Amino acid sequence: MTLPEGTSQTLEAIINRHLELIYKVAFMYTKNVDDRNDMAQEIAYQICRSYKGFKGKSKLSTWIYKIALNTALSSFRKKEVAAESLPNTDVADDDEASVKREQESGLRYAIQQLNDADKSLTLLFLDDLSYQEIGEITGLSENTVAVKIHRIKKKLKTIVHGK
Repeated sequence: MTLPEGTSQTLEAIINRHLELIYKVAFMYTKNVDDRNDMAQEIAYQICRSYKGFKGKSKLSTWIYKIALNTALSSFRKKEVAAESLPNTDVADDDEASVKREQESGLRYAIQQLNDADKSLTLLFLDDLSYQEIGEITGLSENTVAVKIHRIKKKLKTIVHGK
């Protein structure tokens, strides 16, 4: 990933330390590898652009999540990206790995069916952020986050199990 010219080494190190988070968000809101890379690049650019405004009132990762999600949602709405089709792999696996991959694909498919806000909450929840941290990123209260996560779990269960 190339960063804007003039990016400090400190900022470059911060972005490199959070690349997994950046690509995770990009993955949830893009259709293919090229779009994913473009999205990650745009998120990194927005982080560089906004870094001077970081006040340190929250954890750095929380702040980066907020920028990443806002950038992804903004881009998603602009381009009206369709839900990502699940990758088709022809590699032979043992049964256990195959079952796990199938379950993950089912969950990924179910998450793609959620609206943007629920998708964001799910991503943050799956990343083991506390309700308080999710609230800081989304601007929701802890109670609202808890209620929404509970409802999202029900939706996902319905999508995955058809009931």
